[in-house]
Amino acid sequence: MSEAFRKSIVSALLPALCCTALAAAAAPSADATLAIAAFDARGGATADDAALCADILTATLVNDGKVRVVERTQIAKVIKEQSLATSGMMSDAVQIKVAQLVGAHWVLVGSIQETSHAFVISGRAIESSTGQVAFADTVQLKQNGELTAGARQLAHKLQDALVGSSTASSAVDEFDVPQLKEAARQLAQQIAVRFPKLEGRLGEVLPDNTATCRFTDPKSAFVGQHFLVAGHDSVMERESEKGIFLVTSVSEKGCSGRVKRTGGDEVSNGDLIRSMPLKVSMAALAVGAGTDPQVGQILSQETRESLKNQPTFIVGDDAQVSFVGRIGGARGHRVIEVQALDKSGAVLQRWDLTGLF
Repeated sequence: MSEAFRKSIVSALLPALCCTALAAAAAPSADATLAIAAFDARGGATADDAALCADILTATLVNDGKVRVVERTQIAKVIKEQSLATSGMMSDAVQIKVAQLVGAHWVLVGSIQETSHAFVISGRAIESSTGQVAFADTVQLKQNGELTAGARQLAHKLQDALVGSSTASSAVDEFDVPQLKEAARQLAQQIAVRFPKLEGRLGEVLPDNTATCRFTDPKSAFVGQHFLVAGHDSVMERESEKGIFLVTSVSEKGCSGRVKRTGGDEVSNGDLIRSMPLKVSMAALAVGAGTDPQVGQILSQETRESLKNQPTFIVGDDAQVSFVGRIGGARGHRVIEVQALDKSGAVLQRWDLTGLF
């Protein structure tokens, strides 16, 4: 990720996020002060990736308004004046000393690491007075295109651990119900676009009813997804439904699963598989600072109703995919963060939406 691209993302986000922060009626207490150390880049992650994570995490905390964030220029000034760093890396003890000098209750030490399969953003918040770890968590991402959403998620986990979460907001937030309903309709449409109807083929079908499968994008299907199996029926001399295929494994190389026969003919290599409507649920959106709780309630309810009108979904219990998220900001600067989770709670997709509603 280039430095210019990183700066363009941050410059685009900061005005909206800072304007939203001004909408919060109550400022954080002096005790809720955090100093953010520079993020380290490890493995295949770049310095630009680390800087982006630090920038987005900072902007998110400022936006939500629950934690007072110390200016980095102030931190850099203290480090220089006290000659605390002789290299790019500083020990926890030195980080704690810096936090004490700038009057911060906690100091956050973060990193981003690229592995062979994912990016991992990590953060530890240490109390400056005791040296105890007050927070430690990670967010795993499939690709660096999700760094913005991942850094925001880590920021929300951090502030909830340090100062507690709250669905109430002391801000005066104006909203228009018809606009919220239209936003919910658009959100449902975007969700549908991200989970389209899929068609693929069975590869090798084995006697134990296991089979491989293939799609144009090997990772377009997910574990737990059901497909109708169709192919040539040698008895009826036409294409007919033969059974149901359940995906049990997905990788870069392809997928595999189990076949349940329901038709008259045998399921064969090369049979067509078409995705069945997904059973989905829409949880109530969490609400950030500056947002009226009713905004989250209305948007969640209307999105749930709009999903019922999407032919690729069945809304109800025992969902294969659950949509969860968070909405923050005042009218004109809304930011919605959405995650799609499978039955095990693993993140299938995550994305951010912005709106003027």
